[in-house]
Amino acid sequence: MEKKMMNDGICLLRLLLAFWVIMCHFFNEGGIFAYFKTFAVPIFMLISFYYTSKYIVSKDSEKIRKKLKRLFIPFWFWGIAYYIILLIFTDTVTVQDLLWQLVTGSSQTINPPLWFMADQIFLVGFLYTIYSLFSERKYANWFCLFLIVCCLSLQYSGVNFEINDKLPWEMKWNVGRFYEVLPYAILGVLLGQIQLQKEIKASVRWGCIFAGFFILLICYRCSIPNGIGFGYEGIEKIVGSVVIFGIAQLVPIYHFQLLEHISQYTLGIYCLHLGVGWIVQALLQAYAIQLRDRYVCILIYGISFGCVVLLSRLPIKNIKNVLC
Repeated sequence: MEKKMMNDGICLLRLLLAFWVIMCHFFNEGGIFAYFKTFAVPIFMLISFYYTSKYIVSKDSEKIRKKLKRLFIPFWFWGIAYYIILLIFTDTVTVQDLLWQLVTGSSQTINPPLWFMADQIFLVGFLYTIYSLFSERKYANWFCLFLIVCCLSLQYSGVNFEINDKLPWEMKWNVGRFYEVLPYAILGVLLGQIQLQKEIKASVRWGCIFAGFFILLICYRCSIPNGIGFGYEGIEKIVGSVVIFGIAQLVPIYHFQLLEHISQYTLGIYCLHLGVGWIVQALLQAYAIQLRDRYVCILIYGISFGCVVLLSRLPIKNIKNVLC
């Protein structure tokens, strides 16, 4: 992702999304927080492909190669790192677990949240291939819109869940969710082509529209059927993700260097938070400390961020490639 292109709203949104990801794994309370945490992965995918759009539609093979390299390095690094740590301190992991982790990103015993990166890697190659096959961009765009309709059909008919839920645990999440996150990747590519940020900032009308949809989203949350799936299915999440993304684009650009600097660490937080969460929960249990889930999530977020910053300061060449 091209960090230099991000405005302050997207930087803030990325930091919020990292917190929502932690809530997905360590927050069991209900209410508005439980609702919004489900938008973390869809919006992350939308942002990623919004900023990768120009390389996909221009068929820039060199930029796509660099993008894939930037994804593969942390994907494999953190899978191996978790495996080694678990191998040293526990007897719960096997070589087979490691192989699943390095291929699908969702070994049940290592670091299953990395399924997101596995799907992201495949989606970059998949969408690049689609735009490379069509001689004109508009035909590729129409085909991608058709794919969104197909994905929604698979979700609402239950076919996607029925077929992929029978797969091994290590496969069903990223395979089943592929058809749920593909629409967000496509929307990111399409919105990137129309330069949504400029369009929104050029018109007060757009701001009113996004603000109105956001209010409706809060007031009538969970009122649109979502179909059957693996957590990211349904039209409601698509509408909500685009609305939240659009609102983030409305934030005035001041180019706060500190904000831009700390927001780059969201990748490291994403990859680290599960292990940090395990340790935090174990310590709280050992000392019989009772905390509400929201405070546990804040603690995990703070520790994860601190760990990422400390790791980034290590005198190791290219250490930031696995953190930013």
